[in-house]
Amino acid sequence: MDKRDLSTLFRERLKMLLTRSDLNQSAFAAAVGIDRSALSQLL
Repeated sequence: MDKRDLSTLFRERLKMLLTRSDLNQSAFAAAVGIDRSALSQLL
């Protein structure tokens, strides 16, 4: 797996966690201890 594949996999898993959590991006970011803008950049 190259860096791009790992990036895509991470993004997909993060989106799945966000969906499963039933939280919006702001609440999810607060729950994991990062800024909402940082979460947006990861997605």
